[in-house]
Amino acid sequence: MTSDALTTAPRGFSVDHPKIALLRLKRLAIAAEHAPADWMTGPELVDRVRTGWRTVRVWNDWIAENLPTAVEATR
Repeated sequence: MTSDALTTAPRGFSVDHPKIALLRLKRLAIAAEHAPADWMTGPELVDRVRTGWRTVRVWNDWIAENLPTAVEATR
């Protein structure tokens, strides 16, 4: 995710901001890796996937509330 990160601080942020490494990123992602397990082919799979999506939903809600939409950002 850092291959196309900004080389300087984003406009409005100091280069010594405590989260500057994250602020320079142009992309973010959430992932979960699991070793093959029996739950992956049983009824527990659905519950685990739902739990994962709920976790991501919290992150997506925060993004939607705190970052401008693509249209707003181009104005």
